Amino acid sequence: MTTNAPTTFAEIAKATEKNQATIARLAKSGKGWPYTEAASHSRHKRRMFALNDLPISIRDAVMAARGSAAINAEPAVATNGSNGGASGQAIQLRLNMAPGSRVAVSQADGDIVISIELGSRHVSA
Repeated sequence: MTTNAPTTFAEIAKATEKNQATIARLAKSGKGWPYTEAASHSRHKRRMFALNDLPISIRDAVMAARGSAAINAEPAVATNGSNGGASGQAIQLRLNMAPGSRVAVSQADGDIVISIELGSRHVSA
């Protein structure tokens, strides 16, 4: 799932660690959150929310959760060079991260260390 894909009550609830009913009440309060309806497996339509239309705190929580999921997923690795040795190899990692996330890359004793900070979470690889 890409970071700009629409979200659902279930994903928002998981990202914010709140109950889906609580999220539904928040979505109805005030002016309400704009949504579109999509088909679901039941007779009820699934509400899809554009991330840009959500309150900033909700949007950031969803983006952080998606970024964390992308980090925990198996990374796609592409290598260049056919000699099989360390020389000439390049590794490309693509991560979907929330805005405001920070990445640091360092090299020590021949190892490359990538540190990624997602809000309150910190992951090192």
